[in-house]
Amino acid sequence: LPRNLLSVLEALSEFKYCCRPVGSHAVVFRFLLRIVIGFAPEMEKLEVPRCLCDHLRWHPRLLPSVLSVERRANSKAVQYKLLHSLGDFVARLEPPSRIQCYFGLLVTLSETTWLDPSYVMTALRRLVFCPSSTMSWQVGMRVLITCRRIILSHPQAVIYQPMLRLLHHLATYQGCIDLRDRALLYLRLLTHAGSASLATLFHPNPGDVA
Repeated sequence: LPRNLLSVLEALSEFKYCCRPVGSHAVVFRFLLRIVIGFAPEMEKLEVPRCLCDHLRWHPRLLPSVLSVERRANSKAVQYKLLHSLGDFVARLEPPSRIQCYFGLLVTLSETTWLDPSYVMTALRRLVFCPSSTMSWQVGMRVLITCRRIILSHPQAVIYQPMLRLLHHLATYQGCIDLRDRALLYLRLLTHAGSASLATLFHPNPGDVA
């Protein structure tokens, strides 16, 4: 491990406070990608996952760059560690109302079949049950879209209880009738249809479902 690598990484962390020069952020993420590829065993020691989460905390619009680092990693183990850190980040985000800025991340995590869906379910639960936030139609629809992606990507037995509670709350207490009706539909499908039937109903191209 190069002696000055930690110093360079510490200096780069200052860029998370800078929102204007896109070119500078590109340099930062190229450097982080080289660390992920070239020094994968030292990634956690260098706090690369924390660095990526910090950038995302300050600038949600940097999500494509953060996910690009994860997708270009040359190891499934590295990808798992990065997604695990991102999942933990969004599940613990404060205040919960800020979670609505990260639906792109939630959908990505929900579609990753080998990742524990509890991160996404925790984030959705905190957002939906947050007493200080009023859910708009747009946010409610994004919540339901994320729910659909989870149902499509994970075994019903794994997600059943937390999804049941979430959909029941939306179907009962949501002020918008459109959101209530859709949540009620998803709730009935979850409780009365099996995994195969759900996949067929929710899949955009049912003929492609095996």
